[in-house]
Amino acid sequence: MKNSIVLALMSFMLAVVMLAAGCGYEPMKMDEKVFGGTTSSLTMVVPFELKALSQNNTKQPNGSIINGFEGHNSDILIMVTALSYDKVTMEKQSGKAWSMDLNSDAKRVADNLKLKTKGSTYQLEDIAVDGMPGKKAVIDYTANDIDLQMRIICFAKGDELWTVSVSARRGNEDMDGEVNRIIDSIKVN
Repeated sequence: MKNSIVLALMSFMLAVVMLAAGCGYEPMKMDEKVFGGTTSSLTMVVPFELKALSQNNTKQPNGSIINGFEGHNSDILIMVTALSYDKVTMEKQSGKAWSMDLNSDAKRVADNLKLKTKGSTYQLEDIAVDGMPGKKAVIDYTANDIDLQMRIICFAKGDELWTVSVSARRGNEDMDGEVNRIIDSIKVN
């Protein structure tokens, strides 16, 4: 009996040490979801439902159409947007040929999110998203006294600019792993 109590206490202490060391973290359950743009769709894993934004499929003055989705839990905030440019309207309004410029579009998106979050400076990095060229930016910011990090991924499929941003607590290795899992799962249809 005494050996059983000692063994139980040792097991309990080992469990406490492992939990404190981060060994007790259980990965989030994630489901694969499809998000529709105007001319393409994006598939990725998410730990919760993302709700469509109310202004989806609304034509903008330049002819573009925005579809957006967002959701959060206590650990992660995810936003997905698809901006479908109307090439004909863009060319009419500017009087010149128009084509997607991933560098300037990704910079515009990152600058806008940096301004909204009052975040840190960032560098745009070249990445591949489902085999296509993309851009990545990382912005550190604080909200409600919580230090956060937002990863922004931009890529184009035809005349549609996709942006995925995922925010989580800065410096939390477990959440970094979950954010990477979400971003690495992106596929474009």
